[in-house]
Amino acid sequence: MVVMHRVEFLADTSGQSFSLGPSYSPLHTDGVSSTLTTVGPFDANDDLLFYILLENAFPIFCQCVYRSEACFLAEPQWLSILSKRRARSPIERSLIGLLMIVLPLPQLVVKMRKVGSGLEQTQKVTDRAKQMSDHLLKINRTIEKLLSDRSQVKILKCQCPSSPIPDVYQSSNVDLLNLCIMHAVGSIVVNNILMMILSGAHHYDRNRELKKQNAACSERIWMLHEQARNLCHYPTALMLSYQGADTACTADWIVATMNVLQDRNSGKKSELWTSEQVWLRCLMASGKLDFVRYEKDISLLDDVCQMLHFDLYPFDTPWP
Repeated sequence: MVVMHRVEFLADTSGQSFSLGPSYSPLHTDGVSSTLTTVGPFDANDDLLFYILLENAFPIFCQCVYRSEACFLAEPQWLSILSKRRARSPIERSLIGLLMIVLPLPQLVVKMRKVGSGLEQTQKVTDRAKQMSDHLLKINRTIEKLLSDRSQVKILKCQCPSSPIPDVYQSSNVDLLNLCIMHAVGSIVVNNILMMILSGAHHYDRNRELKKQNAACSERIWMLHEQARNLCHYPTALMLSYQGADTACTADWIVATMNVLQDRNSGKKSELWTSEQVWLRCLMASGKLDFVRYEKDISLLDDVCQMLHFDLYPFDTPWP
């Protein structure tokens, strides 16, 4: 199954589905989900099944956010597999701990969407989001230490002249790269949920800190763009970093890089990612609105953003 996933990704990175996980094949993700649920919770010491789970947990997580449904991997019997697993390295231990935090996130996004309609209690969502944010902040401290270890991670001058950052990370440790990417996605989504709930002047200091955290996550994502560009998780993180762009040049670079990573420039112009599509998905991922299904036609996007009092560009209108 892992081999099939690798072949599938190499064969088609165009990301024809405009979902939260732009590089993932829904067919593959559904197939893995079906296989895992058929097998059922397994022994944590089963290496083959465990690494299938570890390899595919993030795509399944993204697909659940897209479909507004809870992730089955967040159920206690599945989380217990992660908690019982003896990690082969400190980085893998952090990666497993991160998954245990973010796998319940799709359900939180669904609940956030219900808050506005009065179908969910705001305080319950707030408490859960705060808990997640605090846990993610602890993992962030671990990541900072790992990235400062020059025996594992080097800092080089960026080779891309249009890049918003002058330096990039270089590391051969794929687990570390995945840890950084998944942590950034989880942190950005959770923190945006909190900022949408904690509005008002009396939450100014907390929201300023959350924005600072997201800015740091976005910069980290950008510093990985040379090293992690071939990892299937990366385009999702790059997409969500769009709202961290503070200039039009940075926003344009993100969209252009997504099109390069997924080889969309070689196809039809209608298949290209646009600023509008990327920004809309940032709103969707944080529970601001449900996913809008359309056939590459975003004529109604202006009406949606006007209704929500959002501009299409995050550097013109403060998030959220």
